[in-house]
Order: sequence, then structure tokens, then C-alpha cells
Amino acid sequence: MIFPERNDSFDFLAALDEYRKAYRVEKGLEKPQQKQATTKDFSLQPGEKMTLTIEGVTRVETEVKKPATGLKKLAAPKGFQPATS
Repeated sequence: MIFPERNDSFDFLAALDEYRKAYRVEKGLEKPQQKQATTKDFSLQPGEKMTLTIEGVTRVETEVKKPATGLKKLAAPKGFQPATS
């Protein structure tokens, strides 16, 4: 069989596979597969940290500095003349 698009051929093969599985279960050749209803929680708990070690990358300890509060005024560049009205 030739299909005009790849998606159509994939859908056809998936339908054939589902039919084959259902047929084998109906004839008693296979047991039906049951989906697992339980899911595991792999999220990090409060205060828990994750460390990754990557070969070839050196670890650099940096201290997180708090940003300065307020704005600082920068000096004007050399040769700058303010516009006069």
C-alpha cells in the first residue's frame, strides 16, 4: 500500500497493531495489558537540593550578592555636553 502522507501510514499501522492485540486477547492467546494507575511523585521536597556532576565542567563556588538598593547616578562620558534649550 502507498499512502500520500507519512501520518496516514502511521495511523494505519497503529490501527492494525491495536486490532492484532485485541484479536489475540479475544482468542485467549494473550492476557490484556492493564495500565498502571499509580504515579510516583518525583518532585523535590521543600529544602531538598539536586546536584549534577558533568564531566569536563569545573565547579565554581560563587556567592550570591544582594543587588544594591536604589539607583546610582553614572558620570557623563568625556566630551558630553548637555543640550541647552
